[in-house]
Parts: sequence; C-alpha cells; structure tokens
Amino acid sequence: MRDFITWLSLSDLSIAIGSAGWAVPLIQCFHIVAVGALTGALLVFNLKIAGLFASEEPLQVVSKRYEGWIWGAIILLALTGGLLIIAEPARELLAFSFWAKMTLLLIGMIIVASFQLRIRRGAGAWGEGTTAPAGARRLAVGSFVIWVCIMVLGRFIAWDTTIWGSWSFAA
Repeated sequence: MRDFITWLSLSDLSIAIGSAGWAVPLIQCFHIVAVGALTGALLVFNLKIAGLFASEEPLQVVSKRYEGWIWGAIILLALTGGLLIIAEPARELLAFSFWAKMTLLLIGMIIVASFQLRIRRGAGAWGEGTTAPAGARRLAVGSFVIWVCIMVLGRFIAWDTTIWGSWSFAA
C-alpha cells in the first residue's frame, strides 16, 4: 500500500492538485455540498420508508422523487472523493476512518439500492402502498444512522491518529 501511495503522490495529477493552493478547498466545498444534498434526500427517503414522513404519498412516488438526488450526489461524492485521495493519498489511504467510512458506504449504498429496487418492482407491501413492511421500516432508521456515521468518519479522517491511535494505519 505504501508503494502505491508513494507512486500516487508523485503523479502529475497529485502534484498539480497539491500545488494549487485553491484546489483542495474547492474540491472539499463540492464534496460537502454533495454530502448535504445526499443527507437531505436520504433523510426524506428513509423517513418515508420508516413511516414517519409523507404518510399519504405512495412509496414509489417519494422514491422516484429522491432517486436522482441520491445517486447524483453519490456520483459527485465519488468524483470529488477520488480527487481528494489523489491530492493527499497518505492522509486518506492510511486512515482507519477512511476504510471504516468506505465499508459503511458500501453497506449504505446496498441498502438504498435494495429499497429502491423493491419499491420500483412494486412487489407485495412495496407496491402502490404508502407504508413499507415493518422490517424495512426499522432498517430505514438503521440506514440513516449508517449515513450519519459515514459523515462523522469523513470528518475523523483529519484527526485519524489522534482518534484511533494504533488502529490508524498511519500510526
């Protein structure tokens, strides 16, 4: 991993991003705006599945309304996050918080995609109804907790060795 980090940090793109004093803060701004868009869309989406919001609207209507926001924000986060990794590979790739965040991100995306596919297919309780099955309602609350943890872990990257100590790969 350290050889890859060294190679990446010496790449032309990494050097270009790092040497432009404005590039990393600008990329972080877009990353944070995408976090806000994703959080808002996921909050409404998960609250709907949990039965705590828009109780009169069908699941399919709410899901379709926020699907583009969710996946558009995830794409922007992947692009800006990739650029941040290229800009500061050691800071990111040696952080325990980064790898925990990526693990939860994969789990969160699987849950969201699963919800959206079930709603789109309209099978059983997921059809034109306004409420999801009880298990899905509990999972929606858990899903939002996962996304909040992803945001917290993203902030922890900057202080990884202070927070995690020997668990950090940079220690």
